[in-house]
Amino acid sequence: MLLQSLMLLVLVTSTCFAARPPQVVVGTTLPLNTEGRLIEIGLQAAFRQANEASGEEGRRFRLLAYDDSKQLPKAVRNIERLQQRTPFVLGLFTHGIVQAVLPKLQASELLVFGPDENSTVLYDQPTKNLVLTKPSLRSELDALVEHAVTKLGRRKFALFYADSTYGNQAVVDAKAALMQHNLTPIVEASYPDNTVEVHRAAAAMVQAQPDAIICLGRRHATYNFMLEVVNRGLIRTALLGTSYLLPIQRYIKAARGIDLIATSTVPNPWRSMQDVARSYRKAMRAYYPTEQFSTISLGAYRTASQFAKLAQGIGGEVTPAALMQAASMQRVPSTIWISDSFGLPWLQVRA
Repeated sequence: MLLQSLMLLVLVTSTCFAARPPQVVVGTTLPLNTEGRLIEIGLQAAFRQANEASGEEGRRFRLLAYDDSKQLPKAVRNIERLQQRTPFVLGLFTHGIVQAVLPKLQASELLVFGPDENSTVLYDQPTKNLVLTKPSLRSELDALVEHAVTKLGRRKFALFYADSTYGNQAVVDAKAALMQHNLTPIVEASYPDNTVEVHRAAAAMVQAQPDAIICLGRRHATYNFMLEVVNRGLIRTALLGTSYLLPIQRYIKAARGIDLIATSTVPNPWRSMQDVARSYRKAMRAYYPTEQFSTISLGAYRTASQFAKLAQGIGGEVTPAALMQAASMQRVPSTIWISDSFGLPWLQVRA
């Protein structure tokens, strides 16, 4: 009788342990001392929420986050470190990292899911083991220019950008967006990348007197540029930016009352009643109650939530091939919102 009881206990215990699927380890490399911290928070919030919802027998997720200080060589080394633990990488931020690991994707050594970067070159043709979860930069610029032309009545556009690979590609996309309305920029002005030397660019704008400036620089430099062009008299010029610049909207408004008109690839994190935004706010209040809501952390939260949902739906082992098969049933999101000023309701312009 005792032997039978022990055998039954072993059987029940083994069944319980076998019922839970293996933990899914996911990695990321980010500038954790700057905006990368917000991406990490969004990813962690989604995985913690998924783990809690899965219960004792559900699939669980663990995030490994390494700092790369926005340095591409360091980001590549971090990817190599992560490969020793997992084939799944989420939310990559540092520009150029996806292109740098393309050989690993082609060799099926790695799967990149939902990179924060949305350079149009990533969307030009399908890439093996790359899952995109936000609209492209070109789509954002198309929506931004259409809004400025049709809703704001702007026709004299200027381009401000960083002299970098990303900045130069963004200029190509901006010109293509303008061409859809038979427009070309009246002036293009760049600044040295990774600096805030924007004085020459601001002077070029003042001389040209555009009625709209599409800003394609980094956040700190663009903030200084906006202050300078307004100080030098361009108070009626519409200042336009993509979702990358949206986080500085509230600060430029508070500092000088300047309105930055910007796109967003996620719904309003403060006000939207969409399921993803409501779930995000709930997770943030539960796990990061002292952190402010932001489009950056919401974007990461949405990416990790999508990953978790796809992984939960896989019956067997979660492999890159299985996840790609599950992701192939989904389309790249195309919805874009525009915020005309901090605090005002957002306008959904593309669905």
